[in-house]
Amino acid sequence: MSKNDLRPLKQRFAMWLIKRPAGLRFSLRGSKKAALRDLEGAVNERVAIPRRDGNGTIRTRIYKPADAKGPLPVVVYFHGGGFATGWPERHHAIYERLMKTRPCIIVAPAFRSSLEAPYPAGHDDCYDALLWARDNAESIGGNSQSIIVAGNSSGGGIALSTALRARDTGDVNIAFQMPLYPMVDDRSKNWSALPKDKITWTKEHGVMAWHLLLRGLRAEKRYDIPA
Repeated sequence: MSKNDLRPLKQRFAMWLIKRPAGLRFSLRGSKKAALRDLEGAVNERVAIPRRDGNGTIRTRIYKPADAKGPLPVVVYFHGGGFATGWPERHHAIYERLMKTRPCIIVAPAFRSSLEAPYPAGHDDCYDALLWARDNAESIGGNSQSIIVAGNSSGGGIALSTALRARDTGDVNIAFQMPLYPMVDDRSKNWSALPKDKITWTKEHGVMAWHLLLRGLRAEKRYDIPA
């Protein structure tokens, strides 16, 4: 099968993914399966953080170095996945590297995906996780004055927006932010040329990811930047 033959398959898969409930079941099954995995060589904890709006809880993983003494910096880490999928456990290798480089505690929320609910649901979950880390840092062995936000891809974009929200509200004094190749611009006309022969990520995937996240605002005509 040639690379050109793969493009229609990718597009059909992407369209299947965004059609609920099939796409949502796919994401939730992966998340539930991943939730059973622990990071070897670290202390693994699980907490359910209450949402401030009273709408359920946020499944959250906490990882600590097995032999480090506190209080340690707290890294609130937001996973990638184009806003539409992904889960904290997929980034165990990153957490391990962070903890080995500088002993720290990782707080990684499984925030709502855009398949479940558009913006601001996932962003609110991430901010609630940040406030929880602020309020519970000492109880988990962390330093409430050394809170870091980090993430990769869409999680990197969330790290930036979460830091800006904390700055504007004055709720949390962020010590450091570490966005890794963040998704920050939904205007595809501004993007660098993306290769069309790659199955991992194309311009079409980017347009779809931003549409899923912002579909509520666009439907209400509160946000009208053309894709």
